[in-house]
Amino acid sequence: MADIIDHIRRKQEQLAVTDKAVLPSHEPEMVLIGCVDARLDIIDDIGIPKGKALVMRNIAALVAGSHEELQDRPIEAATLEFAVSVMKVKHIA
Repeated sequence: MADIIDHIRRKQEQLAVTDKAVLPSHEPEMVLIGCVDARLDIIDDIGIPKGKALVMRNIAALVAGSHEELQDRPIEAATLEFAVSVMKVKHIA
């Protein structure tokens, strides 16, 4: 487990942003609601190129209920609101 955490920290250090950095555009076309199954790699197994999808993972890849019921599911509601209203995704899968 320590190796995984060290790897994540190294990646984060490589992504450090300076005040003058020009970030690549981030314009995902879709939000993908996927299962938390750790065996699935979104890029390799499904074939979604980096930067083309916002990914939210939860149990069984489900968002159930009516619009009113989403108030009791703040993570799903926030993800969908951000994806649609801010990132202007075209597809929800």
